[in-house]
Amino acid sequence: MASLLELEYQRATTDDERLSIIDECFTSGLISEGEKTKYTLRLVGLSSLGQGAGTKEEKISLIDQARREGFINDDKAEEDKRSLAE
Repeated sequence: MASLLELEYQRATTDDERLSIIDECFTSGLISEGEKTKYTLRLVGLSSLGQGAGTKEEKISLIDQARREGFINDDKAEEDKRSLAE
């Protein structure tokens, strides 16, 4: 992340603020989609993966991206998607 946004990120007091900064970095082209996923996963943690996005579609997209990036395996991705359907 660019140094100014890194400073904003460090000063942020809530996860929502941090997620917003990560989105801003991605939208601005400062980080790739893979880096966005990596930072988001670090922030929310794998145990709360499904909570790292707003809508069900966003959550599924985040799960799929995490699987493609190798953060979770296929079984974990399917388990997380099933839990969203419940």
